[in-house]
Amino acid sequence: MDTFTEKICIENASEKELEAILEVQKSAFIKEAERHHNYAIPGLNQSLGELANEFNHSLVLTAKLDGKIVGSVRSSCKDGICTISKLVVKPEFHKRGIGRKLLQEIEAKSKKQYHTANKFVIYTAKNSFDNIGLYESAGYEKTALELVANDMPLISLEKKL
Repeated sequence: MDTFTEKICIENASEKELEAILEVQKSAFIKEAERHHNYAIPGLNQSLGELANEFNHSLVLTAKLDGKIVGSVRSSCKDGICTISKLVVKPEFHKRGIGRKLLQEIEAKSKKQYHTANKFVIYTAKNSFDNIGLYESAGYEKTALELVANDMPLISLEKKL
């Protein structure tokens, strides 16, 4: 019998999927906004044009279940630092291993695509304990706290390669 995560397909995103990716992203970030009482989160307010620009300069993956996008993640690399961003899963699919599978795939594909990368960096809200737990269990360590987006505290986590 297949486990749920075995039914999830991780694929490189295509430009025609950007609207669906943005829909999943906003559904995930609205939950974060509600949890933190802060609706100025960039991931919640990103436009389709901004996403298209990011798509052209990043590695973008989707998680699909029965052909429908249920999650997504991005990475980009500069000066040896590979930044993983907008790791999102539709709220109704949380706690099923999709985020972990996306994280593992984006790391593996980023290592191949960005040969000069020497560490991964990821950011999450200070009170996003599930996210922090996922990242720490994958080998990330907290490195800094900074205020962004209407004074929302973000933690950066790093993983050396």
